[in-house]
Amino acid sequence: MINDKHFSQSVPQPSEPQLQPSQMDAEALLSLGHQRLEGGFYPAALTSFEQAIALEPEQVDAWQGKAEALRKMNQLEKANVAYEKAIQLQTALLAPQKWMLSLGLLRGTSNSQRVIL
Repeated sequence: MINDKHFSQSVPQPSEPQLQPSQMDAEALLSLGHQRLEGGFYPAALTSFEQAIALEPEQVDAWQGKAEALRKMNQLEKANVAYEKAIQLQTALLAPQKWMLSLGLLRGTSNSQRVIL
């Protein structure tokens, strides 16, 4: 009789990237989140992005990553909220640049090179 133990071995699955979040900064958590997202580990990616947001609430990339992880998990309403937050933060970050550009205060611009955004 054949021993089924030899034939019941499971096929190894790819493992998700492992790091200790308590020892990571927001950028490292963001990178880990993207690695997990690309690997299909959506709940783990979401956790990484949320940890990055906890450390740096104004981190646009973390909000975008959170939204993408939620979308992949088919949590569309929550994803839309996260996307809206990312857009809100991005708009707030660009507002001073637009103002400075309109005044010609950014390097490489002059009054004749003003750009209306």
